[in-house]
Amino acid sequence: MQTIFAWLKNRKLILISLIGVVCVPLIYGGLYLWAFWDPYAGMKNISIAVVNEDKGAYKDSTSYTFGKKIEDKLAENQNLHWVSTTKGDAEKGLGTRRYYGILTIQSDFSTRVISVDSDTPQKAFLQIKTRETNSFFSSKYIRSVTNELANTVQKEIQQEYFDNVFVEMRKVGDGLQEGADGAQKLSDALTAAQSGSTDLFNGILSAKTGSVSLKDGILQLFDGSNTLKNGVAAAHTGSTKLRSGLGDAYTGSQNIATGSAALAGGMDQIQSGLLALQSGGTSLTSASTSVQVGLSALHTQVATLSATTNQLVSQTDGINSQAKDIKNGLEAYMSKNQEASDSAELQSVQSKIIALQSDIQTLQDKTQAVNGGVTGEVVFLNQLAQGQQQYVSRYAIFINSLDQIVLGNKLITSKSHDLASGALTLKDGIVELKQGSETLDNGLSNLDTGSHTLSDNLATAKSGSDTLVEGMTKLSTGASDLNTGLEDISTGSSKLHTSLADGANEIQTKTNEQKVSDKLPVLANPILVQEEKIAPVPNNGTAFAPYFIPLSLWVGAMSIFFVLEVPKSKRYHSFRSWLKAQKTYIVALGIGFAQAIALPYVMIHGLKLNVITQTGIYVFSVVLSLLFVSIQYWLLYRLKRPGRFVGIILLMLQLTSSSGTYPVETSNGFFQTIAPYLPMTYAVRVLREIITGGNWSLMTVSYQVVAGGMVLAMGSCLAASYSFPVVKRIAGGVRPFTILIKKHL
Repeated sequence: MQTIFAWLKNRKLILISLIGVVCVPLIYGGLYLWAFWDPYAGMKNISIAVVNEDKGAYKDSTSYTFGKKIEDKLAENQNLHWVSTTKGDAEKGLGTRRYYGILTIQSDFSTRVISVDSDTPQKAFLQIKTRETNSFFSSKYIRSVTNELANTVQKEIQQEYFDNVFVEMRKVGDGLQEGADGAQKLSDALTAAQSGSTDLFNGILSAKTGSVSLKDGILQLFDGSNTLKNGVAAAHTGSTKLRSGLGDAYTGSQNIATGSAALAGGMDQIQSGLLALQSGGTSLTSASTSVQVGLSALHTQVATLSATTNQLVSQTDGINSQAKDIKNGLEAYMSKNQEASDSAELQSVQSKIIALQSDIQTLQDKTQAVNGGVTGEVVFLNQLAQGQQQYVSRYAIFINSLDQIVLGNKLITSKSHDLASGALTLKDGIVELKQGSETLDNGLSNLDTGSHTLSDNLATAKSGSDTLVEGMTKLSTGASDLNTGLEDISTGSSKLHTSLADGANEIQTKTNEQKVSDKLPVLANPILVQEEKIAPVPNNGTAFAPYFIPLSLWVGAMSIFFVLEVPKSKRYHSFRSWLKAQKTYIVALGIGFAQAIALPYVMIHGLKLNVITQTGIYVFSVVLSLLFVSIQYWLLYRLKRPGRFVGIILLMLQLTSSSGTYPVETSNGFFQTIAPYLPMTYAVRVLREIITGGNWSLMTVSYQVVAGGMVLAMGSCLAASYSFPVVKRIAGGVRPFTILIKKHL
């Protein structure tokens, strides 16, 4: 060892060259990593021109300038240097490399953004222009930052839009609540109408019963009037004969006495008939009065019911219109927003609104049918009331005439009895009898006329009573159907109120401020990427250090033999001679050792490379450097100058297959095949765990491969110049086969 140092001391140029060789890995790896240690941190010095051509937009008296919002976001973004300028200056600056890109905000940017809530939504675009010839890496980075910025602005716009959607949904909920309140009022009105219809139905039943009684009374009165008419006709005939025979009264007194007795009996019958007729007339008067009162009350109730049903039709029209507006608004919203259209909650609300609209339409149809029936009943009741009033008026006249008839008949009866009892004194009262017979004849004539009129009027009353009974029967049936229909309407209105109230409560519950506040961030950004970093790498330099350390040591090993001359290939039989021949190899190992210590030291203390274990990186660098120096020495010792070319080939193969930049799996099959047979593959794996990974179990096999390769390479280099007899004999036996193979090749 002293001989080596003494030799180097006398050759200062070689010593300086060797020191320079030691620094080669530092120059190659250290400076390169230093230059690109954290290129992203320096991107803030890259100027990007911002051309804002956005003219803004107006909607619902509100001004929107999303282009200005993007400029404000750019002012907060420190990843690049954003410069607001004109389009002409931007184009000129891009050509002179004053700007590395141009971000253009289109003139209709705000218009396109707010069009998301229109019938023809349009996408808004940010145009980024880069010139990759200036810098391919910066162009990719600029696009990445711009896309990230666009996503941020898009999330804010989406959040603002969904906030407006929930406000509109709350308005829909308020409308549904108003509909529910209206349905409740409708239900209350229908309950009152149902109660009135029940009273109406009961009154109609009573009126129907009275009309039947009236019909029976009129029938009896009609029969009595026929009897009266026949009796009066007979009495009138008799009175005529009596009057014509008064001249023979004196001679026919006996006959008069007999006739007067018969007349008294007939008058008794007539009086009984008249009394029965008067009794029936009284009952008929009472029944007619009850019918008139019932018809008046019925007319009032039906008129009230008609007004209620008209109001009900009007209210259902309004509710139906509101339901259509709600349905159309919700369909328009869902057609504009795919996420909303896929929402199960909005689809449930839409189904309920459609079912509600169907219920409202059914209610409206039934209400209109009831209204039509009520209108017909009002007309019929008006006609019936007028007929009943006319009947009562005429019947009052009849009752007055009947009273006179009863009084006259009573007088006639009394006189007939006096006649019968005074037949013996007929002669004395013949004059009075003649006068009475004249009065009787006139009265009977009037009575005959009145009896015919009474019979005709009673026939009309009988026909009217039949019509009345038939009408009351129909009215009773209609009132029953009306009551049933009102019950159905009341039930439907209650369900309508419940459905509207439930829908309003559901919308209000799902769109309250707290839930909207919770949902907006999710709707605006429904998918989040949760990033979990295992064994994180702080910067670009740390990421490339495991790749550049073995690369630098390989280049350093190659540079050693640009200074040191590898001895000629020769085999020594003497151990002493062989040991002296290893001088160049030992010096090369020493230089490699120095390189392995200097490179990690500068990276750790100069570039501030953080490693998990400093001892580990120093030890492994030494092992790796000794392996690379041995490989280079063996190639030059065995292959001479072609060995340098082979070393360069091995370097290129390792650069492309060691997964230093991109995983080898991204390369073609050739590089994936050779990767397991090249030392840098294992060196990169070990250094990654030493610097940032810390998983020693993952690097154990790779460490063993590198260490084993070092021992094998060093052993091969040391054994290459020593003559082993056993090896010589084996080589002598193999040589004929080698010659034979070369000849055939």
